[in-house]
Amino acid sequence: MGDFWTFLTYLNSLAGPTLMLLYPLGASFIYERFVREQLRKHGVKLMGSHPSPKKVTVLHESPPPSTQAIKSSH
Repeated sequence: MGDFWTFLTYLNSLAGPTLMLLYPLGASFIYERFVREQLRKHGVKLMGSHPSPKKVTVLHESPPPSTQAIKSSH
């Protein structure tokens, strides 16, 4: 009986890291397969799903830094 408990202990100690390594793969598969499929079905535009990666439209661009603040500090 002692060997059985030793085997279960080793199995338990291997199960944690194995699940921890496999979980992100499973989660990304589920997201890719089901969530994105539903988003596409309902017409939601996803980032990275545009036809040409060279033709990216920037929707919001931060303004250039103000030079007036630099001049007033001198």
